[in-house]
Amino acid sequence: MDHLGLDLGTTTISPAVLDADGRLLCTRTVPGGAAVAGQPWERKQDARGIEHAALSLLDGLLQEFPDIGCVGLTGQMHGIVYVDAAGQLLSPLYTWQDETGAQLGPDGKSTAARLTARTGYPLASGYGLVTLACHQAAGTIPDGAAAVCTIADYLAMRLSGRTAPRLTPSMAASLGLFDGTDFDRKAVRRAGLPEQLLPEVSEEAELGGGRLHVFAALGDNQASFLGAGQGRLDAPLVNIGTGSQFSFFTKERRAGAGNAPLPRRLAADGRAALRRAELCPAGALFPPDSRAGHGNPLSVRLPRHAPRAGGSHAGRCAAVPHDVCRNAAEPGGARRAQRT
Repeated sequence: MDHLGLDLGTTTISPAVLDADGRLLCTRTVPGGAAVAGQPWERKQDARGIEHAALSLLDGLLQEFPDIGCVGLTGQMHGIVYVDAAGQLLSPLYTWQDETGAQLGPDGKSTAARLTARTGYPLASGYGLVTLACHQAAGTIPDGAAAVCTIADYLAMRLSGRTAPRLTPSMAASLGLFDGTDFDRKAVRRAGLPEQLLPEVSEEAELGGGRLHVFAALGDNQASFLGAGQGRLDAPLVNIGTGSQFSFFTKERRAGAGNAPLPRRLAADGRAALRRAELCPAGALFPPDSRAGHGNPLSVRLPRHAPRAGGSHAGRCAAVPHDVCRNAAEPGGARRAQRT
């Protein structure tokens, strides 16, 4: 049985196909979501276009590699889409680059700063729950919205035939106000956010999907860790980018923003975590007003810049199916999930 991994990055969409032994059979890369016009500080992408491009890639690969039996996903974090009770898309993708939460109000403070003070959690503009708070204040939450989720989790939901998103802790943590296991409901209430729009969170990776088994999206750092180490859990990962991180695996469940559990299928005891530490805060590389720097809600220390970008690369993408997908049966068409 072959495995297919899909990386929904900020600028590109990148699938990879591996055989049962983890050998890379094929990779593809196409442009990601087109920008959607809005306010100068908004950063939106065409979520429907991302979905169509991803499904087109998957359909072609399923025809080329008929032994594909499971699909895993990763991709850009922090951003959100709105879905209704039937799992239908209601909005564009509000990306991790969105600046709405950084706009100053009459009190001279940003939404991100007010929420940080109110909840005690370090938050930045671009985090999903900060974006949600901005939409709530502006009255722009779409009518009929039942949940928010990342774009990768939306696609996983559609492929699996589910009608509600279910996030792994690594993806859920990127939205903010996450306590290591689930959203901190008390903090969410202190923030005054609509609690009913929070998605389900589970460490169980498999979503279902019938003949084509679909697995919930992993965070991009977790996927990078697995891909760079080729599934090894005893090798740390050093990522040198606009902000740099040192990541390592631990079986201890530690409190704090630097942890995000891996799915249970990667850790039999269900307590696996990925510990991350910032090696070089973005503020050391960029001036305070620069948006090129970035932090991450999974980091030990959070710089006051935009969240970390989720750029695509083959190692991250290839990690998803080989190390997460298990016990899949016969392959099925990608667009089958559309017929709900």
